Amino acid sequence: MAEVFARQNVETVWVCGGESDILTCPDVSPQIRDGVQIDSNGFNLEDATITTTMQNGAQKQPTIAAGTGETVIVGFRFSMSAVSISGVAAGTYTVTFSQ
Repeated sequence: MAEVFARQNVETVWVCGGESDILTCPDVSPQIRDGVQIDSNGFNLEDATITTTMQNGAQKQPTIAAGTGETVIVGFRFSMSAVSISGVAAGTYTVTFSQ
């Protein structure tokens, strides 16, 4: 398992080695509660495991609706400090997290 870190508003090239690899954006601003938009290129987000870390450290896995595709907003109205993606097949993808 490898963990790669992304920054907000910066397109990250993620060379994923398989489903146990993790892409984490740890610089989410907890005071902004409008959610985090995730844009992926090369995989559908409903097929991935998305984990949000709340400001208090609790982790939640939001349900991503079927047919969502490559763009989703998670954590609307919640105070989050990080968002992670895992469960993606090996490959090279681009991902952007924005608030």
